[in-house]
Amino acid sequence: MTALATEGTQRCKILAHLAAVPDLTGHQLALVIGAANDLTDVLRAMECRAEVVSRIEWRPQQGRQVHVWRLAPPGTVPPPRPEVPADVAARCRERDTAAQRARRAQRRAPGPQLAAAVLPGAACTRADPRLFFPEPGDEATEASAKAICAGCPVRAACYAAAVARGELWGVWGGENLETVHRRPAVAQRQRERELEAGL
Repeated sequence: MTALATEGTQRCKILAHLAAVPDLTGHQLALVIGAANDLTDVLRAMECRAEVVSRIEWRPQQGRQVHVWRLAPPGTVPPPRPEVPADVAARCRERDTAAQRARRAQRRAPGPQLAAAVLPGAACTRADPRLFFPEPGDEATEASAKAICAGCPVRAACYAAAVARGELWGVWGGENLETVHRRPAVAQRQRERELEAGL
């Protein structure tokens, strides 16, 4: 079960239990719904969505003040989210950018030309495989790959095989599949703009 599904299930159980028995601590809720860990993060996220509210209460049996939770009344405005320091936000952006670059590099890593191995007589058998996986915007490399495909005797079969395998990137049978997959979305946006303009 994914973490998101687990959190959704916990939220449902928390809401159902707080409807019947309000003013419970996070620890008490965890025991009641059978959660294996602390529910503080889940409860804080629910508070930011105005699903629950908390207040601080002195509990003599615990010898300290604790947060107790109940369902948020209708019309509750969520509390403002805490301000993230600029240096922390910058580090998060850098981390996310580096992770995205790594994912893209992994997806674009040149592999063996499957079409050349499967389709005898393909024109790309002696070409550098990296040529067929150009970076976005590298029109010169893409044009070189398409030029090789233009004279290939198995061009149509190569394209059909790539589509059948579900290839998402690379030049196959003279077509850059990343561009091909973007076309329906671009066409859909164009149709929406035309409808809005009343054309």
